[in-house]
Amino acid sequence: MPGSGFRDVTRIAESPTVMWRDILLANRTPVLDALAELGGACERLRAAVAAVTAARSSASSGARRRRAGVSTRSRRGGRP
Repeated sequence: MPGSGFRDVTRIAESPTVMWRDILLANRTPVLDALAELGGACERLRAAVAAVTAARSSASSGARRRRAGVSTRSRRGGRP
């Protein structure tokens, strides 16, 4: 059975949208500040995921070349 926190959240979610519009407009600056902070955190998370994905892709591609016996130099026209 859900606790009181769940009940509070669902009660708030059921509130009239006009009330939330008024609350958000009355607190416009702090809401915009919080949204900017959230946007920055989302961007940092996106960049971190992209960096890990790129690093894994690069590492996987290097491992595939090593297993195939192909060196980076030989792919560029140098000696293997």
